[in-house]
Amino acid sequence: MILPLTEPRLALIPVRDNGEVLVDVSTAAPLRTAGAARLRSGLVDRLVTAQTLLPRHARLLIVDGHRPCPHPDCAPDRCGTAPHPTGGAVDLTLVNPNGPAHSGTPLPACCTGPVPPPHEDTRRVLSTALGAAGLANHPAQWWHWSYGDRFWASATNAPHARYGCSAL
Repeated sequence: MILPLTEPRLALIPVRDNGEVLVDVSTAAPLRTAGAARLRSGLVDRLVTAQTLLPRHARLLIVDGHRPCPHPDCAPDRCGTAPHPTGGAVDLTLVNPNGPAHSGTPLPACCTGPVPPPHEDTRRVLSTALGAAGLANHPAQWWHWSYGDRFWASATNAPHARYGCSAL
């Protein structure tokens, strides 16, 4: 069963932060970004792998990644169930040479507000490539994918999360 991102039970999943650094995807990876986006290096590696599994005309577009921890005394297990402060959550879509593949408009920053659903083929392509690379998708947010955070641990039955809250 996939738990909602706000589910209190997610906070019960232990965090064993593996210390992976946050990297600037726009300068450190062969991926497209819609601005600055920092992600854990293990997630970036998996996104690069997923990119190789996409059809030749399709490219991942990273819209959002790490968001700073809202707590001044940030610690790996302090952010509860918030996925983006871990650096293990990414909001993305597909683009092709003519622009976004999911609809006629790009995703809003941080995917807030109404986001048009993608074409069924787009969702299938994303699910196939990102799932094969080890990421987990929240079904209510087609653009939101995780690796190593508490949501990912819950969705994959991992014994613990690999990434805790990151202040930087």
